Amino acid sequence: MKMYFKFLKTFIWCVPLCIVISCSDDQQDSLNLEASDLVTTVTENPAQNDVLGAISVNESDGTIFSVSASDPMGAISVDSFGQVLVSDPAAFDFETRTSVTATISIVNGDATTFSNINISITDADDLQTLLTTSRTAYENTSGWIEVTEEEYNVLAARIAGVSKVGVSDTDFNAPVPILQTAGDITVKNDIDIPMPFGSYLFAFKYYSTNGTNGNAEGQVRPKVSEGSPTTGYIGRGPLPPHSAGFRYFVRAESVATNASNSYLAIYSPYSMGWKENFNSEMFFRFGNGSDLTNGVNNVQILIQGLVTPLKQWD
Repeated sequence: MKMYFKFLKTFIWCVPLCIVISCSDDQQDSLNLEASDLVTTVTENPAQNDVLGAISVNESDGTIFSVSASDPMGAISVDSFGQVLVSDPAAFDFETRTSVTATISIVNGDATTFSNINISITDADDLQTLLTTSRTAYENTSGWIEVTEEEYNVLAARIAGVSKVGVSDTDFNAPVPILQTAGDITVKNDIDIPMPFGSYLFAFKYYSTNGTNGNAEGQVRPKVSEGSPTTGYIGRGPLPPHSAGFRYFVRAESVATNASNSYLAIYSPYSMGWKENFNSEMFFRFGNGSDLTNGVNNVQILIQGLVTPLKQWD
């Protein structure tokens, strides 16, 4: 009899415990995790980590968000609060694509759901949106403006269809001394990279040995010849006044080249930098002229332009 009551007492204590455990498991399995989709619009060229929107969930405590797929890959990220962020600004280029899509995986315990992301990209003036330090000057000037080296490099990397013309990066950065030309001279290198048909010249860099000596009108100007490396050069300037050293400039060019190959030159009343290059010949003339009637071997003037066949500005 004692054994029977002992068993009964144990059974009575055990049954409620089992019921409590069973109810707890049922509650966890019954979690109905729900999340909103995100449909939004963004102007092209946003900054990294810009917030594109947020995913709403019905259970925030313990919820984990992650990107399970995106087109293009790496375009966005998602933080622990469900905010969708710009991860790769270059993915938001209207000339390359008009939308970014993604799927966000949302997990809480054993419950999983998904959020669909659809971000439409709208067109903008790419020069305006990609410039930072010099943006205000660009907005208030119709001609060339001086920009930073960083801005020049961003445009070289981010403008759709961009090509570098004139001196290549390899020759521009060659580890040899920078020498000095005479002043009041128009020059062009024979081995430089030509401009493809339909090119807009929107950025320019060169090495100035003396700056513009405080001349308020600048007078230094890039020049372009359509079809001939030695004749027909027309000014695309002038550049604003600037100091000595490597200088960088941007202009919202509205005229595209019409020849299969066009060529870049420069005129300056002041001296410019050049490097010795045994593969190069420099064509030149004294004064600001259209035809280059002289040549000198082993000289490469330091000029480079950025061009594109796609006009991406107003």
